[in-house]
Amino acid sequence: MPKLFAIDLDGTLFYPKKRIRLVSKENVTFLKFAIAHGHEVVFVTSRNRLFVEKVLKQINLDLDFVCRNGCMVVHDHQVILDQSMASKDVEDVTHYIQKRHRRFMFSIDTKNESNIVFTSNYVWYLDIIYRIYYLLQGRYREDYKKDNNYFLKQVHGDAVIQRLLIYFGISKHGKKLALVESKKLKKKFPQLEIAWINGLIEVSTLGTNKATALRALIKKKGVKPKDVIVVGDSGNDIPMFKAFSESYCMDHAHPEVKKYAKHLIKRVYNLKETIK
Repeated sequence: MPKLFAIDLDGTLFYPKKRIRLVSKENVTFLKFAIAHGHEVVFVTSRNRLFVEKVLKQINLDLDFVCRNGCMVVHDHQVILDQSMASKDVEDVTHYIQKRHRRFMFSIDTKNESNIVFTSNYVWYLDIIYRIYYLLQGRYREDYKKDNNYFLKQVHGDAVIQRLLIYFGISKHGKKLALVESKKLKKKFPQLEIAWINGLIEVSTLGTNKATALRALIKKKGVKPKDVIVVGDSGNDIPMFKAFSESYCMDHAHPEVKKYAKHLIKRVYNLKETIK
């Protein structure tokens, strides 16, 4: 029976990192092998639409995809799902974090822009750090705009906000703090979707996640849930692991994530063993 492989990008298809090629030769070969044998492949990622389209062009494939962690679904180059969150919720969450932490960094994605950044005065140096960090990401990097006034203008204006990101850092302490705060946010804001991704927290309106978006996509494609294989590595992949019985988590993922998946794999191309 043909299968549909729903594959995350960062930490999954992009593992190990190839800062020039984006995707390893072995993983690209697997994708094309699966398609050649009558199966389907879709991407399910937190990245924005432009970035996903860049990846598809790089690997010379034309695939449907879920992006921005379920905020948007693209099928046959057409947007079939486009979700946003209330500005009031963005205000409430950011105010809550600011009261609890002196050092904070937020970013929002609107319908028209990505990575609009707001930082506290105590982390002015983050601009320098992130410039270096993104430079080192090679072709994985995305543009960002650090402008507190512009951030507030979008939140308090008529911009359509799709999601909010809260950064705690890439250190062990930052990742642990993000996990703790994500659990507190879930209790404080039950009307919102809260996902923990290592050193950051992703916030969107309730029901906006990879699983919900993937369900919408496979319904459009006429694929049954039992024929879906999901693959990921982060906290925002947990809804997929719960929703689809054939779930694979990357072996390098955090234990808090791995416990929700049915199987573990070291590389995406190891999924070749599932194709008969």
